[in-house]
Amino acid sequence: MNFPLRTLLPLFSLLAGICIGQHNSDSVSLHIDLNSCGTIEFNFENASDSMKLETSFIIVFPAGYIDCDPIKFKGNGKKYLNLKIQMPEKVSLSVSFLSPTSVFNPSDTILFDRNKNTTCFLVPGDTLSITIDFSNKEPLPNCIKYSGKWAQLSDYYKNKEIFFHKNNFIVGKAIAANTAPDYETFSKVTDSLTNIELNYLKNYYQKSRLPKWFTDYEEKDIRYISYVEKLSEPSIMKRMRDIDKPIPTDYYNFLKEQPLNNQAAILSIYYYVFLDFYFSLIKMPYTDSTQKDTNYASKRLNGFISSSLKNYDEYISDILLAIKLDQGISNWYVPKEEYIFYSNAIRRADLKQYLEQRYVNKYVLKEGDPAPYFYLKNEQNESVSLKNFAGNIVYITFWFTGCKPCIKEIPDENKLVDVFKNDKVKIVSICMNSSEESWRQVIEKYGVKSTTLICRGNWDKILKEKYDINAYPHHVLIDKYGKIIVNKLISLHEAEQEIRKWLEKE
Repeated sequence: MNFPLRTLLPLFSLLAGICIGQHNSDSVSLHIDLNSCGTIEFNFENASDSMKLETSFIIVFPAGYIDCDPIKFKGNGKKYLNLKIQMPEKVSLSVSFLSPTSVFNPSDTILFDRNKNTTCFLVPGDTLSITIDFSNKEPLPNCIKYSGKWAQLSDYYKNKEIFFHKNNFIVGKAIAANTAPDYETFSKVTDSLTNIELNYLKNYYQKSRLPKWFTDYEEKDIRYISYVEKLSEPSIMKRMRDIDKPIPTDYYNFLKEQPLNNQAAILSIYYYVFLDFYFSLIKMPYTDSTQKDTNYASKRLNGFISSSLKNYDEYISDILLAIKLDQGISNWYVPKEEYIFYSNAIRRADLKQYLEQRYVNKYVLKEGDPAPYFYLKNEQNESVSLKNFAGNIVYITFWFTGCKPCIKEIPDENKLVDVFKNDKVKIVSICMNSSEESWRQVIEKYGVKSTTLICRGNWDKILKEKYDINAYPHHVLIDKYGKIIVNKLISLHEAEQEIRKWLEKE
């Protein structure tokens, strides 16, 4: 994952925990709280085999998917899980038999591994009670009984899974995005899946009277999953699938369906992704002409921050900007001046403090740090180390053969080799997590001109950790003394500028 995210929230009074459309006794705080948690009380009965319960959920700061430590159980009993959820959200539950891969003690019973998954809903500060009687021999989610203040929300997902036979609508939309032959087919399939879900929610609400804040969340989450897919589809068609078809004139009509400053969508992760994509793909996209504008990245940064401050409520703007900055800290290098620009625009004190700690502590490699050592094989099966490039500015790309964005970069990287062929500059590509056969095939097929190296043995793990690699391609610039100039460069264009700047210092 590397998960993309974005956030909006309206009324500042929500920070006080006021819930839209609810009486005080049923109120829920809808804002993101970095320190909140929810509790699951797990009651198990008649578990004749050694089993485990696993839980996972999404967090916004830092963006990611949390897999909690599994709970082992057998027989009858009760166990508690405290999950550090940051807002009301869905939690994935998995119950399975212990298998060799999960056994830590010889005394553990070793049986086959057959996972059973379902979804519940957890609210910060609340306890959701889950009871499973394994003597019933029913699969998930049928065998689960929920109780507690907000149990009806988990019942909604349980009944939805049963009704649709656990059909995953997100997966269905993703498949459509990656297989549809044209935009019309893709939109038709995506809209159909969305309407099926919305109709189920509407009918369920009429019978069960779910809380308004929850139905707002569920409806918007369903819609924004589709919106994100639709915004992504032109890029997927052209760049990932090499399909160059004209976009229908009415394709972007869905952008008019919901207000950008959408208070009812504040709990939906996909809403935040949508806002990010809307700006980067619609408002200020990179094009062939903008790629030639050396100041466009700066204009885009200014545009994103000013647009957030102007168009969204204060809470929404703060979360939106914080997520964007936090993603940058996780996935690439954020210059000090850019960090300050973001931080000054964010008003929430807890977010500013969190981001400051992240910025100060995140970077494993800072400017001036010695570049981590490596000892890898080249195409001729010769051993090459970082010391072999001493006296040169070194630009390294970490990639793997199944990474389409990495493959797309090869022509531009070849141009970089040509541009600096007469300078003390070495362009190096390090292939990770790939077989030697596929590595050599890519080199031959795309005519790779850089110095190509491949990780063998434990080098994948070592370099991923040492260079703090979270996404591919990953770019690093090293000076002639073997010290870091920048870890996590964003683009090859940026690399060319940095290399020229450092050559001028010589």
